[in-house]
Amino acid sequence: KPQTTEEWSYTVKGEPWYNFQWLSTIIICVIYGIGEHGENSLIIFRAFVIFILFIVIGLILNRIIHQEISHLSRSALIFFLLLTVYVGSAFRLQMRSEIFIFVIYAGIILLWHIELSNRYKIILSLIASILASNLHTGSAPFPIGLAILFIITNNEAKFKSKILWIFLSLLTIFLTPYTYKAIPILYKHVFYSSYNILVNPDHQPLSLRHFNINEFGLSGIAFGFLFLSGWFGFIISGKPYSSNVKNRIFAGLFGIFLTIMSINRIRTLPYFAIFFVPLTAYLLGDIFRC
Repeated sequence: KPQTTEEWSYTVKGEPWYNFQWLSTIIICVIYGIGEHGENSLIIFRAFVIFILFIVIGLILNRIIHQEISHLSRSALIFFLLLTVYVGSAFRLQMRSEIFIFVIYAGIILLWHIELSNRYKIILSLIASILASNLHTGSAPFPIGLAILFIITNNEAKFKSKILWIFLSLLTIFLTPYTYKAIPILYKHVFYSSYNILVNPDHQPLSLRHFNINEFGLSGIAFGFLFLSGWFGFIISGKPYSSNVKNRIFAGLFGIFLTIMSINRIRTLPYFAIFFVPLTAYLLGDIFRC
């Protein structure tokens, strides 16, 4: 039975509390129970999940970069972009529930770039959104929003069908054991700084120290590169996310949302990096081809 009361804290024991990461908790618990040293199992599993994440991103890039350029150039470009995403996201690739959301988020992008009927793409996007909601309700809006973007920019679907699929996508956030109780946790994620007393590094805005190699590594520099190249590529062509002006507006709005979130809270940098690296790949692929 999913947890509904606080059992670990001394001061608020017995108070209502909901484990909105219940599915992730089960997965991590099962992995920890493998072998005599659970910590080692988690380390190996974390490496495996990160490997899967970058395999998915690599497949996205491989489909986007022009086939006309040489195999060596394609491989070098993909490696460089994967390294850029890793550098920009490494500080968030921890053994915690959000790492599963990153994989689902990237998986939805890959899903909409493979040869498959739109109906199957939408259904699989809904399944992915439900899974994300049960793995980490607070972070599920990112893959759900991405799925909605692809539904909106789908030129083959009729308007009424789009409305229906968007409505079903929004409902997926409530398809958890806690149903409507997800609303307060989403509110708290948005307005975290207004009620939290202690400083949480995950919710700090991007600042100059994040561009300091000696203090925060290269994450800020990776963000700056993807910001400039990604937005430049989007303005020039909008590909691979948009094929016409209307679709580009919706893709641009989602990109603006990710940009603002990343600047306001550094914990969202991986979502920004994964979304913008295909734009950078398309731009650099054109440059290599020329």
